[in-house]
Amino acid sequence: MIKEYQQLLDEVGMIALSLGFNKTHDSDYQALFSNDSGWFISFEGERYFRPAFELSIGKDDLKFSVRLLMAVFDVNDKPSLSRQLEFLGEKYNDLFILPPPYISEYERIDSVDI
Repeated sequence: MIKEYQQLLDEVGMIALSLGFNKTHDSDYQALFSNDSGWFISFEGERYFRPAFELSIGKDDLKFSVRLLMAVFDVNDKPSLSRQLEFLGEKYNDLFILPPPYISEYERIDSVDI
C-alpha cells in the first residue's frame, strides 16, 4: 500500500483481524482480507483523488460497498472509514451470510441516480 493509504489500511487491518479476517493481498492501491468461509473485506484507495477510498465486502462474484450497506440498514451517519469499520462489527452477523437477505434493497439503492 502506498504511504498515503498506509494509516487507513492499518485501521482496516486491525478491525478485519478482530472479525476473523487475514490479509491475503496487498498492492499499491488495494488490500484484501479473507476469512475461512470465503468472505472478503476489500480496501481500495483511489489512485488519483487521494485520500478517497472504497471499503467493500463480498464472496465469490458478489461485492457490496459498505457505504451503501449502511444505507440499506438505515445507518445515516457520515460514512467515514472509522464509522464503516464500526458498522461491519455491529452488523457482522447480518452481513456475512448467504444468500444475503439485503441484496434486493442493496440493488435498489445502488440503482438510484444521485
